[in-house]
Amino acid sequence: MNLLSLPKRAFRLILRKIRGDSLGYLKQCRRLVHIGANNGQEREHYHKLKLEVLWIEALPDAHARLLKNLEGYPKQSAAQALLTDVDDQVYEFNVASNEGASSSIFDFKEHAKIWPDISFVNKVSLKSRRLATLFQERSIPLNHFDAAILDVQGAELLVLKGAGDYLSGFKYVQCEASDFEAYAGACNVSDLITYMAQHSFKLERKVPFASREGVGVYYDLVFRRI
Repeated sequence: MNLLSLPKRAFRLILRKIRGDSLGYLKQCRRLVHIGANNGQEREHYHKLKLEVLWIEALPDAHARLLKNLEGYPKQSAAQALLTDVDDQVYEFNVASNEGASSSIFDFKEHAKIWPDISFVNKVSLKSRRLATLFQERSIPLNHFDAAILDVQGAELLVLKGAGDYLSGFKYVQCEASDFEAYAGACNVSDLITYMAQHSFKLERKVPFASREGVGVYYDLVFRRI
């Protein structure tokens, strides 16, 4: 099997089994928000950890699949929203060929140098919301969620900015990021480390999960509030 031919989400799940669980910090958590849900691939893992989970997915079609996949998981629920740092801005959201897993508000740049089989096949107009707005609408308290996982294809920094005061309520934040420009204009590893340090989060783990010589590395970054 050529692992690089797999989407990032599936790639990480396989590496987790090979290398051990990179989500070990979740054993210290009770509640999690997972932003960029796609099909909820990690739902069984979260179920085994007895986590209460709110999944957030931007694409309506993927959200419908997610709701179906969450049947039988009573502690896991889902919301459909495109999260950025502003409310009510319309984005042309690029839909990727891998069941939407690599979809983004940003265009591909060097992404294809690691995953050449993935392309954009459609665009969908979506109106954005801030995470803080979504939480406020649902009457979610500031410290309700122990952890946030962001898998939003280059928009991680925008989502974090849109969290407002809720960012300080998380004990852990995990982001996917590259050290090269996978998506045009997207944030990178150093951008996230700098921003999180400014908000009292320390980089606790930096786990590579895909790379190509002469291109760069994709990482899972785990931040802990200090």
